[in-house]
Amino acid sequence: MLWGAGPGIPGILQINPKDLTLTIIQKLGSLILPVFSEIHCDAHGYLWFGIESNSIIRLNPGDLSYILIGPEAGFPKINTMAILDDPEGNLWISSNDGLYCFYDLTEHQDSIHYKRYSKYEGLQSRQFVLNSKMVSREGEFFFRWSQRI
Repeated sequence: MLWGAGPGIPGILQINPKDLTLTIIQKLGSLILPVFSEIHCDAHGYLWFGIESNSIIRLNPGDLSYILIGPEAGFPKINTMAILDDPEGNLWISSNDGLYCFYDLTEHQDSIHYKRYSKYEGLQSRQFVLNSKMVSREGEFFFRWSQRI
């Protein structure tokens, strides 16, 4: 199964390459899906979706169960630009207000602990570019900000 989401697409695209069918999932239970800014598949196979309204969604693609993580759970008021996960289970999110490391978020969504990186930690800019991310062969993360990588 292939999955897609992005700016201007209302919901999640589910593409079956075997029979070439396309399904647009616009609702998960009672959650009406908004337009997503980012999609990422972590090492555990969960799909993470960035939402422009200061939230992220973790989706289990097997049964379409989800967890919505927003400001009421301690998620910062940011627009998600890109998402990556590291081998320790941390989720790295570039945003419109710096780079965030969410500690062990791939395993535990019940408590949110994060560190915000900004110019004080050496970032050149706090504004990152939408969907601009890369992992090097050595495992280094690269996120593009509005000026350069």
